[in-house]
Formats: sequence, C-alpha cells, structure tokens
Amino acid sequence: MVDIGKVLREAREKKNLSIREVSEQTLIREYYLAKIENNEFDKYDGFIHAYIRKYATFLWLNPVPLSTAYKELFSAEEGSKEQFVPVFKRRNYKGLVILALVIVLIVIVVSFLSIKKVPLQEPDNSPAVAPIEEIKPDETTPVISDEIVEEVTSGINIIIYADAKCWVGVTIDGKYTQLFINKGESKEFKGEEYIKILFGNARHAYVTKNGQNTGQVSENKDVVEVIYKP
Repeated sequence: MVDIGKVLREAREKKNLSIREVSEQTLIREYYLAKIENNEFDKYDGFIHAYIRKYATFLWLNPVPLSTAYKELFSAEEGSKEQFVPVFKRRNYKGLVILALVIVLIVIVVSFLSIKKVPLQEPDNSPAVAPIEEIKPDETTPVISDEIVEEVTSGINIIIYADAKCWVGVTIDGKYTQLFINKGESKEFKGEEYIKILFGNARHAYVTKNGQNTGQVSENKDVVEVIYKP
C-alpha cells in the first residue's frame, strides 16, 4: 500500500519547502499537514481526504493513488457495516408490516361494532338557540401569520463570535470555504439544509444559532467539528 505521509514528505523536501511555506500557499493548517505526513489517521475524515488531494496537487503529484490509499485504510470498517445493516433492516421491516396489519384489523372491527350500536336519532324539534357571540382574541396577544412562521423556521442561520483569532472551515449545503475570524469579530453564515463548521480555535469561538446563543463551542479542545441543522 502507498505510504501517504512518506510520499508527500519526500516530495516536499525535494522542493526545499517547509511545512510552514506549504501551509501559507495552500491555506492548509500546519497541524493537518503534520498529521498527514505522520500518517495519523484515526478515522475517515472528509477534510483530511480533501487536504491530501490538495497537498499532492500542490507538489505536482498525481492525487489519485494517494486518495485511493486513504480510502482503502477504512474500507474494511465500511464493509463490515454494510454486511450488518441489511439483516437489521429486513427484521424491522417484517415486524412493522405485521404490526400495521394488526392495527388495521383492530380499526376495522371497532368501526364495524360502532356502526351497529349507534341508534337512529329522532329529528330535533327544540326551539333554535341564539348563536353564541364570537369571542375576539385579546388585542395584546400577537397573532403570527403562516408566512412569518415559515420565514423564522426555514433554513439555518449561524453567527460566530471570536474573542481571539480563530480559523474556521465552513461547508454550507455542500459548498466549502475557509477563513479567519479576528478577535472581537463576528461572521454570519446562512444555509438551507445544514452548515458544517470545523473550528480551529474552538475555545475562543461562540455560536448563535437561529437567534439562540449556544455559548462556547468547546471548553477544552482546540479543533472541533460541528454540524448545525434547522
């Protein structure tokens, strides 16, 4: 199997480049470049996978063999999951079908018995009752229209405030970008389905989601990835 870290490190050294120089030109943090060159891959990470391809392309290497080697590191784990899931789904599906049939049968029996027991009602000859005056809602109670509710609940809005310089990698509905947030600065991101954020200095980042302050991202970790959904 291809030694990903060794191939990239040797290519970098041949070009007389330091990790810091590579980081400045590729915008990949030195932390991740070092992890890649040391083959520190605990689990499959889409960011690491993308960084490997970007690093290889920057060094004028073919990224395909390195990308394939990275995915093969976790192919055994993914295969075991795929073997287990179908059996689990088949058993649950059969149980749900039986339960649904039983519920339908009970509803039919109860409906049939109810129809047989309902007596015929005689026509009501009692005098008509004056209509009840409609009660108007209290003017102090706000009435929220359907349009307003839809506007408030649709999509997702994330505001990040940093009390120290913080790097973030943001994926909004499949589109990725990365940037720095300076001390005392706030950045706002809007999406429809999800917003995934990789915080590079999570202890100094604070998040407000859809107008609600969720507080500090992490109290004891620097690198944290969080997925926000509506």
